[in-house]
Amino acid sequence: MNDDKTVKETDAYPVGCFENYFFVKKKNTLVKITIDDIQYISIDGRYSNIITSHGKYVVQLSLKHFLNLLPKMNFKRIHRNCIVNTNKVVKIFLEDNLILLEDDIKVNISRLYRQEFVNTYPVLT
Repeated sequence: MNDDKTVKETDAYPVGCFENYFFVKKKNTLVKITIDDIQYISIDGRYSNIITSHGKYVVQLSLKHFLNLLPKMNFKRIHRNCIVNTNKVVKIFLEDNLILLEDDIKVNISRLYRQEFVNTYPVLT
C-alpha cells in the first residue's frame, strides 16, 4: 500500500472496501463520489470512466479492480468494457442488447453477459 493512500492496481485493499464513497483526484482537487451516484464505469484504453449523476471522472484502475472494491450486490459486469450500478437500471431491452439507466443513459450489454445480468432481477411473466 502506498504512503499517500492513492489506490493503485497493485494495492491490496479488502474486497468491497468502497461501501459508501471514495475520493477521485481531479486536477488539484479530491472529489467525493458516493457509490449511489455511480451510473456505470467503462474502460477507455488504460483508463476507467466513472459516470455519475454529477459528471464523468477518469481514473487509472481496471474494471476487475473496481469490481473487487465496489459492493458486489450493486455492480455487475455487462460487457468486457463496462459495469453498471444495478440500482440505476430502469429498463433492459433484450432484443436490442441495451440497458436504460436513470437520466436516460443508454449502455450496451453483450450477449455473453446478458442472461447472467437478467437473472440477477426477479422477473414476472
